[in-house]
Amino acid sequence: MPAELDVTFDFRLGVEEDHVQFENQLKDWCTQAGGGITIDYILKEPKTPATAIDASNPYWMAMKNVFDKMYVFRLSRTSYHKLNNRALRGVLSFSVIFNMAQSA
Repeated sequence: MPAELDVTFDFRLGVEEDHVQFENQLKDWCTQAGGGITIDYILKEPKTPATAIDASNPYWMAMKNVFDKMYVFRLSRTSYHKLNNRALRGVLSFSVIFNMAQSA
């Protein structure tokens, strides 16, 4: 049995998730597992609000206006995970994902 075990998880919380509550749950699980377990974050981003898809967002309005002029059907929804555009193209002939996340 190894003296140490490293495990990596990729958690991507939804816009409605409580980050503090989720982190506390992780800490509780570590305690319940017997202690001696540490959590090291490779990347921990602060909670951010969902991207506005209304007149307050000039980027959204620019896209909406173009789509409206082209008579393109638009389905606006919040995805609670990282949505892969390829998955949408398997069902639809055309898809655009508008994401305000900053690229590294």
